[in-house]
Amino acid sequence: MHSGIEMARLVALVAVISLHANAYGIFGDDRAIGFVVDELCRFAVPVFFLISGYLWKDDSLAAPVEPLLRLFRRLLVPFVIWVAFYTFCEISQVFYPGTFPNPASIRSYIFIPLSGGAGFHLWFLPALFIGTALGWFAVRRVGLKGGLALSATLYLVGTALALYARSRNFDAIVWIYRNGLFFAPLFLVLGHAMKKGRIPAIPMLAALVLAGAAIHIAEGWYVFDRFPKGHDMSLGTVPLAVGVFGLFLHMRAGADPVVPWGRDVFGAYLAHLFFLRLFAAQVGQRGVGAALACIAFTLIVSLLFSRLMKRSAVTRPLVS
Repeated sequence: MHSGIEMARLVALVAVISLHANAYGIFGDDRAIGFVVDELCRFAVPVFFLISGYLWKDDSLAAPVEPLLRLFRRLLVPFVIWVAFYTFCEISQVFYPGTFPNPASIRSYIFIPLSGGAGFHLWFLPALFIGTALGWFAVRRVGLKGGLALSATLYLVGTALALYARSRNFDAIVWIYRNGLFFAPLFLVLGHAMKKGRIPAIPMLAALVLAGAAIHIAEGWYVFDRFPKGHDMSLGTVPLAVGVFGLFLHMRAGADPVVPWGRDVFGAYLAHLFFLRLFAAQVGQRGVGAALACIAFTLIVSLLFSRLMKRSAVTRPLVS
C-alpha cells in the first residue's frame, strides 16, 4: 500500500464534497469564498483518474480485452444500483423535499449511462471505463508518447467545447465533454506516465499547483459565466491535478491510522452526495461555518457507511 496514494484519495474526497457543497449553495452569502474553494478543489476527480492510471498493469495494456470486461462488470453493479437510488430520491422527494422543483427531462434519462442522471457524480464510473479502454488501446497501438498526444488533443477539444466556446454563446451538453472520451484519458495516461517515469521534484510540483490554481480561478472568473460555481475542463486542471498527485507520490508515511481509510473512499464517493443533500436540507443556515460543518459531517458519515457496507458480502459490491 502506497501511503501517499491513500492520502491522495482521502484529500480528493474532501475536495469533491467541498465543491459539491458550493454547488448546492451551502456557502450562502460567502459566495466568493465558495467560488475559490470550488475552483481550487477541481483537482479531485482528475486525481482519482491519475491514481487509476498509476496503478495500470502492463499485462492489461498488452491484452486489454479481458481486463476491460472485468472492469466493466466491477463498475456496472454500483453504477446501476446507485443511479436507481438517486433517481428514486429525486422522484420521490422523500429525503430532501423541494430540492428538485423542475422534473428531469426525458433526454436526461436517455443519457444516464453517460451522465449518471440524478446522481450526477456517478459520471466518474462510465468515464473511468471509457477512458481506460481508450487509454489502454492508445498506449498499446501508438506507445506512451502517442497516447499522451492523443489524449491531450481530446482534452483540448473538450476544453474548447466546455469553456472557451461559452464566450461565443455555445453551450455544449455536459456529458458530451465531461465523459470518458474528452476528460478521462489524459489523466489516466498521465498517471501511467508518472509511474513509468521520474516524478518531478517537490519545488516543481508546487509550482505546478500554484500555476494550475491561478489559471483555474482566472478562467472561472473571466471566461466561465456561472459565478459562484466552479467549472470543469480547464487548462489549469492539468498542472493543478498533476502537481497535487505528484506531491502525494513523494509521501512515504509510516503506519498512519488515517491512511487505511483511503480504501473506503470509493464507496464514500458513491454515497456522499446523498448525505450532503440530506444534511443541507436539514440545516437552514448558510455560510462558511455551515459549509465546513456539512463537509465534515458528510466526510465522516460517508466513510463510515462505506466501511460498514463492506462487512457484508451482500452489500460489499456496492462500495468496492
